[in-house]
Amino acid sequence: MAEKKTTKKKGTAFQKRDRLSVAKKPENFRLRWCDRDEVNIANRLEDGWVFVDKTKGIPVEADEQLDGSVPDGVHVRRELVLMALPEELGKERDAMIAADASRQVEGIKRKAQANMAQNAGPDATVYGSVKIIE
Repeated sequence: MAEKKTTKKKGTAFQKRDRLSVAKKPENFRLRWCDRDEVNIANRLEDGWVFVDKTKGIPVEADEQLDGSVPDGVHVRRELVLMALPEELGKERDAMIAADASRQVEGIKRKAQANMAQNAGPDATVYGSVKIIE
């Protein structure tokens, strides 16, 4: 008896699923799908994010539209809108976040060392250091 061969057909339900992918990423920009909520969009625009044109796939400036509404012709999928951040702003943002995280870690270390010294008593010597594993 011959075995029946099964092959997957192209265009299966998995392949037809609506994916949030972008055909071509614009150079020197970071892309992110953002919630279409007007408050969220207004905050993103204030932070330097711009909309991505649906047909050209390039970032477009919001023409004095900081109220959070989404203009026509931008890349929208379901309740999400595609936005781009210039790479220079992205690097500044990354540096700021890293500095904030570093300050927080240093504060935690100082507090832990102070607690160790306080709990050990006034005449005790505390050896070692606090290590935070990231």
